[in-house]
Amino acid sequence: MNEHNDDLLVAEYALGLLDHLEAAAIRKRLTQDSTLRKRYLNWTEHLASLYLDVEEVTPPPALKATIEKRLFSEKPIDRKTRSKMLPWLWPVNLVSSLLLAGLVGFIYHHSQQPLFKPDFVASLKTDDQSLQVVAHYDESHGLLQVLSTKAIPAAGRSFELWLIAGDNPPVSLGILSVISQQKIKLPLDQSSQIIGSTLAISDEPAGGSSTGGPTGPVLTTAKVLGI
Repeated sequence: MNEHNDDLLVAEYALGLLDHLEAAAIRKRLTQDSTLRKRYLNWTEHLASLYLDVEEVTPPPALKATIEKRLFSEKPIDRKTRSKMLPWLWPVNLVSSLLLAGLVGFIYHHSQQPLFKPDFVASLKTDDQSLQVVAHYDESHGLLQVLSTKAIPAAGRSFELWLIAGDNPPVSLGILSVISQQKIKLPLDQSSQIIGSTLAISDEPAGGSSTGGPTGPVLTTAKVLGI
């Protein structure tokens, strides 16, 4: 399952929009997938922040009984009773509208993103398998997608990704994110060189090299080759 589908699923789960079986499947994945848990936490925090724009009010004591009567009574509620309920129901309706608008905006935003179609790949890993990174490259969009299945540096250190084109000095592509998947938009000069070049990962001080080149040991390298 790709990143966008996972984000959409946890958003729907946070809003309570999934059916029983789908919700159960997500709950099981949340116990096993730390990345998914981070996405779920981000969504719950984002959705909760929407409540900040709604002034807190104390409903009248009879509101709950009135709502239950409206939901479960066969007799329709008269206009006078309905008019008394409306001032207390509008904050609930407003929050629901804000949540729905946020989800619609999320879906629209991701629908506008270019469809990632990898043409090239480089698999970087150490002999002891303690570092495992796969980089896919989409030539048409100049996008490098980096999937870090095992890439946790020591305390106070960072893993930095480098592009080595021919005999040119290494060029930093950035610090590997603690999030398992990230996309890097390559500038024109790098996108024209990356195919057939070498990707490398070095062990650097926290925040990365300050010299413009690797300062720590190069842990692993791999060629960017066609799939």
